[in-house]
Order: sequence, then C-alpha cells, then structure tokens
Amino acid sequence: MTSLVMPTLKMEGYVIVDPATGLFSSGGMSPKFKKRGKVWANIGHLKNHLAQFVYQYYREKEYTIVKAAEPYRKAKVYDIVSNKELFDVWEYLEELAARKTKERAEWQAEHDEWYKAKLRAELNELENKS
Repeated sequence: MTSLVMPTLKMEGYVIVDPATGLFSSGGMSPKFKKRGKVWANIGHLKNHLAQFVYQYYREKEYTIVKAAEPYRKAKVYDIVSNKELFDVWEYLEELAARKTKERAEWQAEHDEWYKAKLRAELNELENKS
C-alpha cells in the first residue's frame, strides 16, 4: 500500500491598518478605511498594490508618491496570522520611490553610454567610407 503525501496548507493574509482608528484599507486606487477591509493573500500582492502609488511623472527624473496615497500616511501593514506589524506603509513608499529613482538613473547612464558608443561607431563608419 502506498502512502499519500498531503500538501501542507500555508495560511497567509495581510492587511493595511490605520492605527489611529483601527480601520482597514479597502484597497484600490482610492483607498478608504472601513471596519471590513481588503485582505491580500500574500505579501507580494500587497506590495504590488502599494507600488501603484509610486509614479514617475512625464519628463521628471524622480519617482514620487501620488496624492491618492495620502490616506496611507500613517498606516501600517499587519500579518493577520501572527497579528504582528510588518512595516510602515509611508516609509515603504518612500524607500520604493528612492529605489526606483536610483534604478532609473543607473539605467539612463547605461543607455547614454550605449547611445554615445553607437553614434561613435556610425561616425567612424562614415569617416571610413569617405
């Protein structure tokens, strides 16, 4: 007789809470705090939700936190299984904006170097043809 190996279930759930009121975020692009809020199934989904509030406006070099995120200024993320606070939402958004700004600057510098090398190669090719 063969023994069956049953998968173990992993309980996860994350919420955004306003500690001043004890209310939960409804999620979405215009979050409201309510008695019954949204529960994100994993931390990645919650972080993706927060990432929508960090934006680089046209022709700007830096990423900023959009005004729609204002309700999250004092909010915290909690793990509902352990009932522990994981991180401050606004601090996370500031760190994300800084990281994205840095990554964009690094990409731009690499792109500029590539473009200069491309132009030099084209110029050399034209000079060699003459």
